[in-house]
Amino acid sequence: EAAAAPVRTDPARRDAVRAALALVPLAGILFLWFTGVVRTQVGAAEDKFLATVFLGSGLVFVATMFGAAAAASAVVTAAHPSFGAVSSPAAWEFGRRLAHELMTGYAMRMAAVFTCSLSVMGHRLRILPRWLTALGLLA
Repeated sequence: EAAAAPVRTDPARRDAVRAALALVPLAGILFLWFTGVVRTQVGAAEDKFLATVFLGSGLVFVATMFGAAAAASAVVTAAHPSFGAVSSPAAWEFGRRLAHELMTGYAMRMAAVFTCSLSVMGHRLRILPRWLTALGLLA
């Protein structure tokens, strides 16, 4: 809570957070582009089960990341003084915890599934070095 207080009260920090959150859609688009390139390069050689897990976890990751960014953006926007009672500490805390849980609880799990499925595909098709496959599975 103490670390979040300056964002709630400092307009410069609030604007910096809003600028960072504005980049999240671009990151999501680039991630989806990467996923498409990987699927194109692997082509017909990919295992259908792993391909489904790979694509599904990537899509759910991006959707969850967008949800977390939207929750964080709503909280930061509501922290503007013009919102008055809406920016109560309880509302701030709820939005902050929602964004945090979406990002750390759900999006990171989907990122792990994505990384593991990509590592297994890379290992089976021999397109990734062994050390990178091991690192991906450990992550």
